[in-house]
Amino acid sequence: MNNLFLITGPAGVGKSTISQLIADSLNKSILIEGDDIYHLVKGGYISPWLEGNHFDIFWKNVISLIDNSLKGGFDVVFNYIIPKDRAERLARQFSFAKVKFIALLVDEETIIKRDKLRPLDSQMGERSIVLLKNALKENYNPNNVLYTTNLTEEQTFNEIMNNDRFVLNQTQKYIGKVVDVKIDRPLGTKHPKHNIYYGVNYGYIPNTISGDGEELDAYVLGEYVPLENFKGKVIAVIHRLDDNDDKLIVCAEDKYFNDDEIRALTNFQERFFNSVILR
Repeated sequence: MNNLFLITGPAGVGKSTISQLIADSLNKSILIEGDDIYHLVKGGYISPWLEGNHFDIFWKNVISLIDNSLKGGFDVVFNYIIPKDRAERLARQFSFAKVKFIALLVDEETIIKRDKLRPLDSQMGERSIVLLKNALKENYNPNNVLYTTNLTEEQTFNEIMNNDRFVLNQTQKYIGKVVDVKIDRPLGTKHPKHNIYYGVNYGYIPNTISGDGEELDAYVLGEYVPLENFKGKVIAVIHRLDDNDDKLIVCAEDKYFNDDEIRALTNFQERFFNSVILR
């Protein structure tokens, strides 16, 4: 699985510097500077904060670059001022990748100092404060915010690379981990609301929260008797594209199921949804 890093924050917060560090650390990476993409427009150029700006073609170009790069086997680092809802849409669109979203923030005094360190023609002056206040109004999920006022560039880099709290699709972090599943719909039982019979043991991971606000669900594969509890390894995630209810795929640590087998074993319920399998 390739990685997509979405780095946002107001001008002067260090997006470009941190993005460069991340891209340089990866074996096969592409760095997309949002400002460079926006400035591809020459004739009729309009600044991004003015009416009539070029965000429509900008985002089309960005999405195409990310898509081609990820599908070409590259990790991607993209930095720009990214609204929260846009980041969530990108995470859904590129659900086949591990997407980390990081909003870099500092205090006003620090943003002014850092802005003055930029090349003269790149300094934002008082507008850097305006952009900082706009970023704070985005109400980012605290898991995606990183305050760097008292962090060095190296510390900021290490925090991003080593902390999975920035992952937008949090179910991905369970892949490869051993979990305890509480089975509330054993093999052969009927769905409480629909005319569906469970072809595998199905349950949830206690003390977790899924995208739908309930505990995270799991299909248990490779066990052919009804169970009450099961401990096994998460080998994949079924990421639904038309709702927020992802499903873990769990099996014994000495077993393995490929994508086709997962599709076949979960088809009794997943046939009603559009989804991708994440590994």
